[in-house]
Amino acid sequence: MAHGQDEAASEPDETHVSPDGALTLIVFYGAEAWIGFDGFPWHVHGDLLDDDPPAVIARIAKGVLADKIALELRWRGGVLVDVSALVDGVGEPIEDVADHMARAEKYKLPDERIEQRMWSGASPSVRALP
Repeated sequence: MAHGQDEAASEPDETHVSPDGALTLIVFYGAEAWIGFDGFPWHVHGDLLDDDPPAVIARIAKGVLADKIALELRWRGGVLVDVSALVDGVGEPIEDVADHMARAEKYKLPDERIEQRMWSGASPSVRALP
């Protein structure tokens, strides 16, 4: 099933596997353009971010694959339960990764571990606002 819906999902328009094989990015450009990670609940629909849904989804995919958008991984009980791309309300990369991480740590569940990485597997550069 596609991201919590009752109907079977169509095949993604693009599928990308991270260099370490740990993550699979799936991209749909059709009537309901969206992007997410195969096997995990997080996803975003392009029409929630922009008037041109396929364009914003393409921009997010390009940013993830080029290590311009950091990813957040959530673990519970040693099991990876969600992966998300750290984008703002218009599909641009979150600028202050350190601030985002501090807020995520504050509200995480007791048995939850949160980490951030780039598509390549590298750690994101931490940029604080001036």
